[in-house]
Amino acid sequence: MSLRRRVLRRTAFAVLTVYLVCSVSFLLVAVPGDPNTASVRQAAAMAATGNESERAGYIESQVEAYRAANNLDEPLHRRYLRWLVAVSTLNWGEARSVPGSVTDAIARAAPYTLAYLVPGFLVGATLGVASGVGSALAGRRPVGRLASTATYLLAGVPNFYLAAVLLVLVGSAFGWDATGWERGPWPVKYWLRMALPAAVTATGTLAAAHRHARANALARRTEDYVAHVVATGAGPVDTARHLLRPAAVPLLTLLYGDLLAALVVTVYVVEYAFGIPGIGALSYGAIRARDVPLVLGTTFVVVLVGVAGSWAQDVLHAVLDPRVREDG
Repeated sequence: MSLRRRVLRRTAFAVLTVYLVCSVSFLLVAVPGDPNTASVRQAAAMAATGNESERAGYIESQVEAYRAANNLDEPLHRRYLRWLVAVSTLNWGEARSVPGSVTDAIARAAPYTLAYLVPGFLVGATLGVASGVGSALAGRRPVGRLASTATYLLAGVPNFYLAAVLLVLVGSAFGWDATGWERGPWPVKYWLRMALPAAVTATGTLAAAHRHARANALARRTEDYVAHVVATGAGPVDTARHLLRPAAVPLLTLLYGDLLAALVVTVYVVEYAFGIPGIGALSYGAIRARDVPLVLGTTFVVVLVGVAGSWAQDVLHAVLDPRVREDG
């Protein structure tokens, strides 16, 4: 199978997966009923006056008005079709816990998350692969054991605790004060702040990358081509490069699953600990406020990131290993 056909097939599968997961999310919310209906009923009961019959009529009228305003009085299949069109056109509805639409709220929060998540992931993955391969090449020498021990000890510290310690020890030096966050172009202080959450994010990424890189390097260290490279007088860097090339495919596959799950959890922990108004904080606030449109919107973001990452993994797999294309 050609690379082009494989990419097209994987793209079609990715789009189908997104709609399937989104459909399941819709049914999980739509079938049990809107949880805010109970809040509307309670508010109407507190505001109702008159005799019992008048009060009951007022409460039901308020509930029906709420259901009509949110299209909850329509049949399930019609609501699903309407929702499917809205999702496809990025019209995800109005948020209830924050001002503006769901897409506007996500667009405002995304830069805060990306500002620490991307550099933290890149730094952690780079250092983890380098330390893992270096530890494997060092063998039983103390430097190899020390690198592995230090990496696992650092990763064993809970992210929430590490964030609290960093804020207490060096928070003020990195601009963490009581001024909060303001809209508009970021001053230098905001970018400096992101160094601490990026460091916390990097610790989890570092451990996963170190573990997988070390295991793959150890499995290939005794193979003939590595012995040939060492016999030619190649240094540690050249030897590591030759080790990583055939290990890139399994390493990429293993890293993707571990890191995606870790990063999703890390976003919630880091943003709660540091008070960052990013995607994790937005989703957490929406859950607490029972803001169904915003909860679904932030869930879609996680789904899109996961599916896009899986698609990129499949394409890179085919690029790095031509045998995958031949097998179809």
